Amino acid sequence: MAAGVPVCATPTELNRELLGGAAAFADEGDTEGFVATVSDCFENEARRAVMSAAGRHRATDFSPGEAARSYADLYADIARQRARL
Repeated sequence: MAAGVPVCATPTELNRELLGGAAAFADEGDTEGFVATVSDCFENEARRAVMSAAGRHRATDFSPGEAARSYADLYADIARQRARL
């Protein structure tokens, strides 16, 4: 996603949460549906551009800096809770 490459995945709960609107989904085991989804991503320039931009944007949520901030916030919350005990 960070490279701007469209992502095609199965619509599991985790994939939907992580990828959000930055991916195209095709049901597991639906080979024809997956091929059609991937083909559409290659052939539909407008869709590819939207997915590329959405993927780059979504990838920023998983940058090392964002991960470090999230962990620092988590640890600060835990420390505050322990201080109240």
